[in-house]
Amino acid sequence: MPNESGGDTGMDDADDADAAAVRGVLADTGARDEVERMIQTRYAKAEAALRDAPFAPAGAAALARLASRALVRDS
Repeated sequence: MPNESGGDTGMDDADDADAAAVRGVLADTGARDEVERMIQTRYAKAEAALRDAPFAPAGAAALARLASRALVRDS
């Protein structure tokens, strides 16, 4: 089945157990933790950029709230 970019995921019949196995590999290899570190680093850079940006205070605050909300995920 083609994915959003037109490629093939190769897992047309994947089930919950397959998804759990993939999540396990991502956790076991440290990939998940590395991505979380990358997200936090970029968020900190964005916060710093907003502090120095020539935006009106209300605009900077709105962007900061938006960035903060983007960090909150369920998975």
